[in-house]
Amino acid sequence: MLPAPKIPRPHALPPLLAALLLPALLLLGACSPEKPAEEEAAALEPVEIHDTVTVGGTATAPDGVEIAYSSRGTSSPALVFLHCWSCDRSFWRHQVEPFSRDHQVVTIDLGGHGESGRDRQNWSLESLGQDAVAVIESLGLERLIVVGHSMGAPVALEVAQSLPDRVQGVVVVDSLQNVEQEHDAEQWKALLAGYRQDFPGTCGQMVGAMFHEGTDGALVNEITQSMCDAPPAIAIALLDAFPAYDMADELSQVQVPVRALNGDLFPTAVETNRRHAADYDASILTGSGHFPLLEKPEEFNRELEVAVAGILANEKAADRPATTGGEAG
Repeated sequence: MLPAPKIPRPHALPPLLAALLLPALLLLGACSPEKPAEEEAAALEPVEIHDTVTVGGTATAPDGVEIAYSSRGTSSPALVFLHCWSCDRSFWRHQVEPFSRDHQVVTIDLGGHGESGRDRQNWSLESLGQDAVAVIESLGLERLIVVGHSMGAPVALEVAQSLPDRVQGVVVVDSLQNVEQEHDAEQWKALLAGYRQDFPGTCGQMVGAMFHEGTDGALVNEITQSMCDAPPAIAIALLDAFPAYDMADELSQVQVPVRALNGDLFPTAVETNRRHAADYDASILTGSGHFPLLEKPEEFNRELEVAVAGILANEKAADRPATTGGEAG
């Protein structure tokens, strides 16, 4: 077996090379260990937490794949959380309880991840978007904000396009730093070759590039272990499909506010992104890498609360009847 290519830390790279590797780094997140096949479509038992019940179940995607989800709280609008590449809904564990006090919080295992089914012929961001839509339809959610981390961000854009009358806003997490960033074909080819040759080894090198020096070692180890246990065939298929996805064009088709909560490991090109979404803004979490939801959960939750409040304020302003001045006289 050929050794996996060595992947340097982003801040140690020359600026141009770092930019070329950025799209790949933005996709990579944590994942949960592979579940036995017989557990994939099983509905979750309700779990009592404080004075609220978290309930779970499954919805059926258009291609028949069973999609597992958890729901907590009842208030509208709902917050629908979408995880990153090869992770699962448990990575939103610091957000579920606090946000369910004022919202229905729905966390989803996208197809091929966590407890959801894996029997799919064609893996794409579009198919993952339909997984989320299936859960939203199953729960009858009429007003919602979609929160997507890393790969979950373009999936959130898919949901917003599919349900324009229901989605009030999109919050992306350490993603969409620069939607005009072009993929370098040779870099992407080398990355995929490394994963095909040695998935755990390549993954183990890549995960270190997602954190600042000094990040809690236990957290880094947890994410490294879970990431590298991902089912390689599905993970690689999604990476293989990603370069064909036109992020700028997809963002331009979303007609609701888009807010980014990004770490500062990579720069965020706010004005560039605004060329494709006039109502785009970003908040930067200083000292956070690719997982602000896990690295700095309290700070992240405060920023998410502000983003949600801003989206709802925009909606109320848009619904408010226009006022006119009094008659001249």
